[in-house]
Amino acid sequence: MPDLLELKSAFPDEAIDLCNGLINGYISKITPEAYKNLHHIANPILARMGTGNNFVKRVREQELHGRKFVFRRNYLLIFIGLVHYYARNLVHFAFFMAHGLCFLASGLWKKKAPLDDCRKVIAIDTFVMVEKILHSKGYRDNYFMDCFQEIQNSGYRSFIVATLFGSKMSNLRDRFHAYRYLLSGEEIFLTEYHMFHASDYLDLFIFLLMNPIRTLSLLECREDDRLDGIFHDEIIRNLHRVRYTDYVRFLLGRRIGQRYGKLQVVSWYENQARDKLFFLGVRSAGNRSWIVGTQFFNMVKLLLNLEPLAAEIDCGVVPDRIVVKGPYFLRKVGGIDYVLGCAPRESYLFDENINAEGIASREGTAVLLTFNVDESKRIISMVRDAFSGRVTVKPHPNHTIGGFYRFPENWVVATGDVKEVCRNSAVVITGVTGASIEAACMGATVVQIGGYYTDASSIFPDIGKGLCWYSAETDKELSGCLEQIRILRKENPEKIIGAIYSLRNALFSKCNESACRILTEDNECLPGEQ
Repeated sequence: MPDLLELKSAFPDEAIDLCNGLINGYISKITPEAYKNLHHIANPILARMGTGNNFVKRVREQELHGRKFVFRRNYLLIFIGLVHYYARNLVHFAFFMAHGLCFLASGLWKKKAPLDDCRKVIAIDTFVMVEKILHSKGYRDNYFMDCFQEIQNSGYRSFIVATLFGSKMSNLRDRFHAYRYLLSGEEIFLTEYHMFHASDYLDLFIFLLMNPIRTLSLLECREDDRLDGIFHDEIIRNLHRVRYTDYVRFLLGRRIGQRYGKLQVVSWYENQARDKLFFLGVRSAGNRSWIVGTQFFNMVKLLLNLEPLAAEIDCGVVPDRIVVKGPYFLRKVGGIDYVLGCAPRESYLFDENINAEGIASREGTAVLLTFNVDESKRIISMVRDAFSGRVTVKPHPNHTIGGFYRFPENWVVATGDVKEVCRNSAVVITGVTGASIEAACMGATVVQIGGYYTDASSIFPDIGKGLCWYSAETDKELSGCLEQIRILRKENPEKIIGAIYSLRNALFSKCNESACRILTEDNECLPGEQ
């Protein structure tokens, strides 16, 4: 492999891709043996997660910035990690059991999943946010949208495998009321509390106790002298972050697999440890199952986990089919069936009215803050230093304003829908967030503030760069981008429109009945019995 530090100065994108290949190759060597142990499947470092640990980031810093690292085993750090892990997870387990009591008290257990009668059953594996249930006083799908309705109307019996998240685990009142609202709706939900036997709770507790001990066995892995030290150091530093809760997904998947002879799973698929263990659990039951993983979101190069490795296929942790939302995301990975579906959350973009007059006449600058508070503070600081005009700022929906941010006096906080903010702005400045692509496709010129996640953090492909989107890492670069945008929008709006359509058609595919049907169509494993 060439010296990536030298290559980066001349060919930065190629250097980043080679660095990603180095990381993927390293993990691929470890995976086949390591994944024989369920504790290792639950490890976020082997999952190549770009958040929650710094393995990917540190390898990039070493290879692309020359920051060499020498590993020394720190037994004090191991001891502190073990103490932190057990203190944190034993408390968490107590609340996990308390949530089970809330489930029983709510009466949600009365809502039964369909019985097995040798016909195909579809399990919709998705996230359910507690705060949104409480706000809406019921369940509203925010992930599959039109595709959710197509599954419900397909003629097959279906149920939702619900992963509740979003509220503090200590807030038992919210959890109880969320269960009550789920009980009152028409949808059928299935949680671990529906399916677990007493032996599963014992199995989970044993997994909790053994998890960090099994994780430490990864310190014996030796595959590449360049990366071994960083890998071992991250194993130690993240010992307290290894999660027993992902094993809940394995146990739940196994119970569901044992219940249904012909099961099709449609899963919101990010190739996280929780996904892998759920799929493995379903398959461990030995039934006739077909797993469809949906990737209806934008890819970020920092998150290498979003693309499964070929080495993971034989481990039983990868879907049989991966459905993506646009042609750009189709991949060729040996043994994995990638197919084009649709973009259920962005189909409205195909109905946007974008014309040259509107591009040239639009005014206004907006700032969209991201989920990451520190990244958002950096964006605020850069915009404040580079631009003195009036700004409309839209905080991330998961954040309240109080206590997080301070804005200049001439900034106005938008309380309405983010789509309206983008439609009424000539320029949208933001970070690594999917909303930036939607803003560009609605006719705003986007400036993505980079640098927070080091290299390769752009969520945009190269399509339309310098026309409908720009990137900047300093306030000086931002000022230059804003001047270029002002001139281009006035003098050549047609060129911008062409770039918008190219970007939209590459990243998104409009939802229709046939596109949604891909999620439920039959295969050789599951004959289409109605």
